[in-house]
Amino acid sequence: MTPNLALDRLIAELAARYDGLVPTSELYAAGHCREAIGNRMKANTLAGVAVGVRRLGNVELTPARRAMAAALVLPDSWVSHTSALAVFGATQKANSLKSEISSPHHYRPPGIRAHRRAIPSKANLRSYFEIPVSQPWWAVIESASVLNENELAVAMDSLFQSKSISWKRLQRAHDEAGKYRGRPMLAYLLNERLNGQGIVRSFLEQDLSRLLKQHLLPTPVRNFEVILPNARKRVLDVAWPAVRCGLEAQSWKHHSNPSDWGRTMVRDRGLTVIGWSILPVVVADTRDPTSLIAGLHELFFRVSHT
Repeated sequence: MTPNLALDRLIAELAARYDGLVPTSELYAAGHCREAIGNRMKANTLAGVAVGVRRLGNVELTPARRAMAAALVLPDSWVSHTSALAVFGATQKANSLKSEISSPHHYRPPGIRAHRRAIPSKANLRSYFEIPVSQPWWAVIESASVLNENELAVAMDSLFQSKSISWKRLQRAHDEAGKYRGRPMLAYLLNERLNGQGIVRSFLEQDLSRLLKQHLLPTPVRNFEVILPNARKRVLDVAWPAVRCGLEAQSWKHHSNPSDWGRTMVRDRGLTVIGWSILPVVVADTRDPTSLIAGLHELFFRVSHT
């Protein structure tokens, strides 16, 4: 096998092992020269990530991969905090934050938020493409110190919906962790969910929930299930079953193509047929809720006088 083919084959093997990342130390250890690797950079076969780590040129550089690259460079380190949440697809906000790792060492890689911490128990780490990453429940505890309440709630609920965590497992990790920054906030959110308050599936739903509390409206039921005459089940973001009124958070992300929009219209039509009033809520309503709140008060007044 020629040196060029051997290099390309090794690059492909390493990229498959490390989710598109290629540690140059392993290329050098196999006898490949700096010039040959530089030629792959010039041809855009490889692209830069961090000192000592490259990625395939067609692989997107996400905060999670940047943190994974740092973990490859820094011995005994692992992907943690919001970067671990991003690895598990827990929240949109985590994907936009600075990538984070943890390590027992003082070294801080450029462009990375590195936390100096003792290595957690093996039960709180997992291997992701052969790179250590905080387990989902441990990432929630770590992130309680860097996310606000809304961001942490959505991250927790995203992990729960994807079956990455259970509330009991998160509760156990919370109890075992002892004192840490963000503990009161996480305890409050966890207790709310253990007591059946329901989960939120987006930041828009979180903002809507806070808005309803601020305006002292009757306490709604989150994620309320309605069975239609055709036996299909529909889940409303927020509902007042006694008055057959529901709110649906309509984010652009989940309704930005004709197929999603069509499914929403058909679902709402089925609910209307059996007497439900479904009010759509958009981001603008959380900024200026005057129209939404007035409509809800009018609806509750009308129902109470019929």
